[in-house]
Amino acid sequence: MNPAIAVAGLIIPPPPSMPPPPDNSRKASNIDKDPDIAAKAVLRDVTNEIDQLVATSTSSVEEDEALLRMLSDKYIHARLSKLPGTPFVQLVRKKVTQKFDQLELRLRSRRTSSDPASMEDTGKQRSSDNDNNSGTNPAIPLDGVATWKALQRLTPEQHKMLQNLLQLPEEHLVRLPKAQLELVQFAKRYEKLVKATPDQLRHLPIEHQHLVRSVQIQQKQLTRVDDRR
Repeated sequence: MNPAIAVAGLIIPPPPSMPPPPDNSRKASNIDKDPDIAAKAVLRDVTNEIDQLVATSTSSVEEDEALLRMLSDKYIHARLSKLPGTPFVQLVRKKVTQKFDQLELRLRSRRTSSDPASMEDTGKQRSSDNDNNSGTNPAIPLDGVATWKALQRLTPEQHKMLQNLLQLPEEHLVRLPKAQLELVQFAKRYEKLVKATPDQLRHLPIEHQHLVRSVQIQQKQLTRVDDRR
């Protein structure tokens, strides 16, 4: 070796070595080994995806239902169901299920509010809600003309079933299947409807008031028939 090169090597230090790359494989292995960490990651992913969906979704009913099924398969069946059932994993499963239920309700509410008749009824309900907060005028839930007409077609057996559903404790309602839960909510709306006073109905359009009073008269007639029996 040239003596000059050897001397230069002693005087000029070698360049510093580069730091090692982060060990991402170790983080991934920790997630794979610790079910609680994996469940926490699922909860974070679900929350982010739902937030993005709520902010951007303009889908139809069919598309929303397909999307909910896809998300359920992706996070509950494909990921959470494969984790050991630790207390935290079970808690995350419950939270994720609740988030999907809430998402379904929000999407349904958004579709309802996009209907002109429903939007008109919603505005009336908000006005009634404000009166309810002041203790002067209890709110009456409104779901459009179609619901009022459907109420008029209820049979006596259906009326009785609705009354039975109203007696269920709140803690039992969350365990009901979707169809039965919607029926209970419908029963609650119906009960408020038949007990509404003229003052509570004054915010409605005239044709809606006539429909409500017709339902109230029908309910009174059914009650009299039951009393005679």
